[in-house]
Amino acid sequence: MTAIEPSLVDVLMLEYQQLKEEQRLRIGIRDHLIYATLGVLAMAVGGVVQLDSPKLLLLTPPACMALGWTYLVNDDRITALGRHVQTVIGPQLAQLLDAGIPVFGWEAAHRNDHWQRTRKRCQLAVDLLIFCTPALAALVVAWSFTTPSPILAAIVLVEAVGIGFLTFRLATNARTALSRMPSTKEPRT
Repeated sequence: MTAIEPSLVDVLMLEYQQLKEEQRLRIGIRDHLIYATLGVLAMAVGGVVQLDSPKLLLLTPPACMALGWTYLVNDDRITALGRHVQTVIGPQLAQLLDAGIPVFGWEAAHRNDHWQRTRKRCQLAVDLLIFCTPALAALVVAWSFTTPSPILAAIVLVEAVGIGFLTFRLATNARTALSRMPSTKEPRT
């Protein structure tokens, strides 16, 4: 019995399906990281109130940084998967099929509306509000309501640098994404 050789079209379609599945899973994980962060914040505030110990807030920044970094990495991989479909698989399939139109046109079409840049800026604001602002606020409150010590100062400094780095990376990724977008005039509201 001879094996049936898959065509290049079949191989590309299989790759497309696998990439879309990975992208779908990563989107689910990324979106749940926001809820996980909100849960961590609620637990931290509850712990501070229940135990009357503002130092517990120092646990918030590492949690926000870990969840924020994981969010950032997943968002980056989701974008890379979409870009690969748009720039590699789609054009190869279009060429093999001698298609007169772009293959997987939705991959590009839904990103080319007038609100894309606004959505990206709003998403950056949400990301900063979820992952960075509460962590920074926790540091300020913990520092303000505890007796300063060299160890506390070191912890606050290290956590502040970590939050600063996460803020920088979120902003850099958003700026990179904005620079890759076609410049279109956004409608006035």
